[in-house]
Amino acid sequence: MNFINAMKTIIYLFFSVFLFSSCDFIFKKDEKSEPVFPAKEKVVLGSDLDSNGCAISAGYRWSELRNDCIRVFEEGFRLNPINIEEGNPEENELEDNDVSGFVVFNSEKTKAEIFLPYQEKSILLNEKATTGIYGNENWELDTRKDWELKHRGVLKFTAAKAVDLKITGSDQIDDE
Repeated sequence: MNFINAMKTIIYLFFSVFLFSSCDFIFKKDEKSEPVFPAKEKVVLGSDLDSNGCAISAGYRWSELRNDCIRVFEEGFRLNPINIEEGNPEENELEDNDVSGFVVFNSEKTKAEIFLPYQEKSILLNEKATTGIYGNENWELDTRKDWELKHRGVLKFTAAKAVDLKITGSDQIDDE
């Protein structure tokens, strides 16, 4: 009797494996794929290089202070324009680095480099006699309290402000 039960189990197992493998074969799409051949020439990503060899589409800009291509939104301090009004379409672009300026310092913090939106060349500023103030003939950056960037005495950019999120409810269950 044990032999008959063992044979039944083997037969059921064989048909189960056959059934699942045949269903897999039936339900597969018969897709003819084209063979893949490697490119004969190298594909260069970031082919939109500036005159210094920085890939603009990858977010790189040439830094005079660092003497290298850098991603200013990763290495610099963000400055947002002050003239964007609430509801203005540009307001939503602040997170996209489109309208923000960025500041990068040299290692001694004696020079600042300003990267402004829609301006290809950066602006170099030297530290003035007062610590925390950098400038040239047109621009002045004050880093002492609220970072302010002025152009010919007119405030143009300030430090990016952190957005405080409000908690509207609690996820705690009240014990009653």
